[in-house]
Amino acid sequence: LHTAEASLLRERSVQQVLASAQKLLGDKEPQRAAQLLEGALQQQSDNRILDLLTDACRQLDQFQRGLEGAINEGERILHKHGSEEAAAFLQAQPHQYADAPHFQDLLERVRKRGVAEVLDQQLAKESRPEAQVRLAEAALRRSPGNEEIEKTLGALRERKTCITSVGEKARD
Repeated sequence: LHTAEASLLRERSVQQVLASAQKLLGDKEPQRAAQLLEGALQQQSDNRILDLLTDACRQLDQFQRGLEGAINEGERILHKHGSEEAAAFLQAQPHQYADAPHFQDLLERVRKRGVAEVLDQQLAKESRPEAQVRLAEAALRRSPGNEEIEKTLGALRERKTCITSVGEKARD
C-alpha cells in the first residue's frame, strides 16, 4: 500500500512538472521550461521528462538562433537605413526577444541613433554656429550619455571656437 501511494504521488509530481513545462513551451518560454525540467530530472528519473527536456532544448536553440538573426539584421538595417527602419524591424520581432540583454542594447542604440539623426536634420537647417551648439546641447540634455551627440557637440564647439578666433583675427 505504501509503495502504491508513493508511486501515485510520484506520477502526480511528474504530471504536474510536464503540464507546467508544456505551458511554458506554449508560452514561448523554452529557457524556463528547460530549467524546470532539469530540476525535476535531478529529483526523479522519468523518460517523459527527459523527452520534454530534449524538446525544450531544441526550442531554446531555435529561439537563440532567431534572436541572434534578429539582432544581426537589426544592426544591418541600422547601419544601412537608419534608426527609423531599424526600430520598425525590431518592433516587429517576437516580444520574448525584448527580455534579452543584447536585444535591449540594440534597442537603446537605435533610440540614441534616432535622437542623433533628428539633431543632424535640425543642424542641416541651421547655419549659425552658436545656434547649432545650442541645438546639440539641448539634444544631449534629452539624451544624456549619447556618444554620437557628444561627438557632434564637441565638433560643433570646436568649429564655433575656430570661427570665432578667425573672426577676431580678421578684426585685428
